[in-house]
Amino acid sequence: MIEFTTLGMALFGIAAWAFPLITLKNKQNLSMSHILSFTACNISLCFMMFHVYYRVQTHDLSALMDTMGFLLITSFILILGTVGLNLLPYFSKIKRLP
Repeated sequence: MIEFTTLGMALFGIAAWAFPLITLKNKQNLSMSHILSFTACNISLCFMMFHVYYRVQTHDLSALMDTMGFLLITSFILILGTVGLNLLPYFSKIKRLP
């Protein structure tokens, strides 16, 4: 069970960052990319909550205390990275004045 939540966190986190990068490269539909990116980010955060819930249900509080700081930092980085990468196409359209 715990392996699937870890794998889900990683895969959906990578997908949340991959969608805006693919859109930036291919100049495709931005709104669909934003929807997919934020959906993947939310699913990854849900997998994090399932991970915490599993640790609480199995009364593995020492592992929960060990991993809680890491989960906090990674969720913060995931959210900041997703928002930043989704804003990147808008900043790349701004023309620089000479």
